[in-house]
Amino acid sequence: IVIEPQFDMGFDFHDGYASVKFGESWGYITTSGAYLIRPTYTYASDFSGGFAVCSLSTGYGIIDSSGIRTSPFTFDYISKDRGIFIRQADECLDDVEGLTADDNPVLIVLEF
Repeated sequence: IVIEPQFDMGFDFHDGYASVKFGESWGYITTSGAYLIRPTYTYASDFSGGFAVCSLSTGYGIIDSSGIRTSPFTFDYISKDRGIFIRQADECLDDVEGLTADDNPVLIVLEF
């Protein structure tokens, strides 16, 4: 796949989409180079299983491949490991607060 240089940064395609940075914002393009989601996020992970983790100034959240937000963008941090989204208080895995699977991107808050 060849896309004409037009972005400040970009990553490999996953699930048919690549995250790209234009200015200070991240979005997604298709393999044809067309925008799937125009750059609006402060962070944009790779798509996996039809979902990706993104962030806004309000926090992290999850989007689907049509750009629909499937969780609130209020979480301190969300990571993804082996098909499970992990809501965390920060980047330290010792502070896991909630889980969700690829096929159900609704975060379930864990109570201990």
